[in-house]
Amino acid sequence: MSTIKIYGAYAEGFILKGSVELKPVEPCSSVCDIAGAYASVGIDITDGIPVVLDLNNGTGFAPGFIVGDVTYLHFPAGHVPDEVLVREA
Repeated sequence: MSTIKIYGAYAEGFILKGSVELKPVEPCSSVCDIAGAYASVGIDITDGIPVVLDLNNGTGFAPGFIVGDVTYLHFPAGHVPDEVLVREA
């Protein structure tokens, strides 16, 4: 299984909300439960809006959700792009 890091995007930068091990959705082991991953760190994405951040440095895209006034993005553990300014919580 792989691990993702979920960050909240705030005016002062990105704040780590949690690190989560993805669990597969049976019967397809290559499909992961993203809603469950977010819920495990206390973020309910049921009414969230799916978003994708286009990273300028050519590393691709960062998926996430807008929930209320906060945008949450997730990255594979160990692969947070340099352009994401991370602040301590």
